[in-house]
Amino acid sequence: MESLLIKGLYFAGEVLDSEGLPDAAASFGVWRAPSDGRAAVERITDEEPYHIGFACQTQQPVDAGILAGIDRRGATHLVLFDFDGSERDVVIGGERQVNGFVATSRPDGSLVVAAVVTSARSGGDLILTDGSTETQLTHFGDDLERSCGIHPVESFETEVDGVSIQGWKVLPPGEGPFP
Repeated sequence: MESLLIKGLYFAGEVLDSEGLPDAAASFGVWRAPSDGRAAVERITDEEPYHIGFACQTQQPVDAGILAGIDRRGATHLVLFDFDGSERDVVIGGERQVNGFVATSRPDGSLVVAAVVTSARSGGDLILTDGSTETQLTHFGDDLERSCGIHPVESFETEVDGVSIQGWKVLPPGEGPFP
């Protein structure tokens, strides 16, 4: 198995403007600095649709590629990318946000991920997944759902200053009106 170090150093970053400052409209992505220093640093994920979410700014190389939390229509999915930046698999998806994770590769090359995931029904629970089977290890959200009478999630999309923004609304019981 080829060493991950041979492939390079991977990190989150964005393009800077001519004065070396962050561009407010720029998208965070996964970048690679070749470990031998012979080539330029390059962004390996496309600017659209791959924006590293602020909910999870962790990237982790594993034997199969690079894991990163990517914003998708109000959610933050855990996505596995090949080392060239092409999307390989959504490891954790759905209408929820991955807030942090740690992963390892088994001797057979398969992936195991522990992640903290929030949703409309939980402020954060720990899950364990191999990419196909998911096990919820904590149930902190159960009391929240019971005590608040949470309604189903309503997703929305709006535009602000020409930028499309997606999100979710969690509504209390009743007809409203709600702010």
